[in-house]
Amino acid sequence: MKTSITKLKSSLFLSLAVLSFPLLAKPVAQVTEVKGQVFLITPEGKTKSLKVNDHLEEKSEVMVGEDGNITLNEYYDATYHLIEGSHVKFFDKSVQLKQGKTWIQSTNSRHSLALTTANGNVDYWKGEFITTFDQATSKTQVLVVNGEVEVSNVLDKNLKYII
Repeated sequence: MKTSITKLKSSLFLSLAVLSFPLLAKPVAQVTEVKGQVFLITPEGKTKSLKVNDHLEEKSEVMVGEDGNITLNEYYDATYHLIEGSHVKFFDKSVQLKQGKTWIQSTNSRHSLALTTANGNVDYWKGEFITTFDQATSKTQVLVVNGEVEVSNVLDKNLKYII
């Protein structure tokens, strides 16, 4: 009887561990600087103010209020600077710029990273660039400060340019 109870406990513990594993979210970035109002929307839909040293999970969104800005380091050696009015969603090895401006500095040369907007895709490795997206005009703009990025259309990946 004692062996049955021990096996039952082990089985129950293993089942709980397997069920809870997918619930663990992968951290993708850490806040290094915040000024003004900056908010995090978690994958579960909860909202909170961001502060220095906060970690972002995959599928988290950052919204920067008026007179606000934030700097985040992600775990593939890229730094993101967002200013007022920006709205960005973070994924593993990519970000989605939903609105506003982001300045990206990447020292990564091992992993391909990406930034997407509603109509554009920017693939990058090592370099520095600024991307803007305006929802009202559906206009994506990319300015490369140094390095190279590959810019393509979301619907037609063959329509691409190296800048």
